[in-house]
Amino acid sequence: MIDPHELVVVLRAAARQAGAVALHLQGKVPVEHKSEGGILESTVVTAVDRATQDVLLLRLHEAFPDAAIDAEEDTETVGLFAEEEPGRDLIVIDPVDGTLAYTRGSDDWAVMGALIRGGAFVASLVHFPVHALTCWAVRGEGAWIARGAEEGRRIESLPRSPSELLIAPLVPCHRASRARELGLNPVRSRVSAVDSTAPALGRARASIAGDRADRRRALGLLVTTEAGAAVRFGDHVWTGEDPELLPDSAAPTIAADTPELAEAILRTLG
Repeated sequence: MIDPHELVVVLRAAARQAGAVALHLQGKVPVEHKSEGGILESTVVTAVDRATQDVLLLRLHEAFPDAAIDAEEDTETVGLFAEEEPGRDLIVIDPVDGTLAYTRGSDDWAVMGALIRGGAFVASLVHFPVHALTCWAVRGEGAWIARGAEEGRRIESLPRSPSELLIAPLVPCHRASRARELGLNPVRSRVSAVDSTAPALGRARASIAGDRADRRRALGLLVTTEAGAAVRFGDHVWTGEDPELLPDSAAPTIAADTPELAEAILRTLG
């Protein structure tokens, strides 16, 4: 079995390397579309997504050759890993989360990865290359944040956040405007790494997506819960379960700095 702390060490180094590649190539590659239909954010891809994924996978396979992988893109390096099956450690990665934002020159995009064991996230990491900022969490042990190559500090308490509610694309504008009833300013967001870690990193008091997070969109949520914030999939209080194993649901995903705020957002916007 993979030591979650070792996974964080390896993944942090790999994410910084992959992020440096992506940062160097930002604005220099054409945009492609990997599928028809769906929101634009979910269909955009570039050669950078595939290149950074290979950087991550080669480092991860060297360290954890017996692990299974759930990777965002279909590259040859995926074939190096074992098949996903019960009882086998599963590493999940998203090489460039926020590809649309990345192609538009935004600072808000991320390299993400996590370890799932026994149907639950046990470690997770999110790296924002432009900001040289990395945050990670180990289930039951807390969350940490670091800039550059520094060792990192534990998030002992949630930072003071602006009174904003980050709104993902699938949340209609007329519903988002109701956030003002809670004293929150609705702000449109298009990067799940930002949404999922917002309360933990002080970007906003809360965030909401119009549907339940899938496995990859949940990568940053472990950081949020381990930092002391709350996550809900509708009425379900999320405690790290692999979303793929939960019953099908169209419930919204909410991350908030307190359980009370998460419930209020659900009742007002959900």
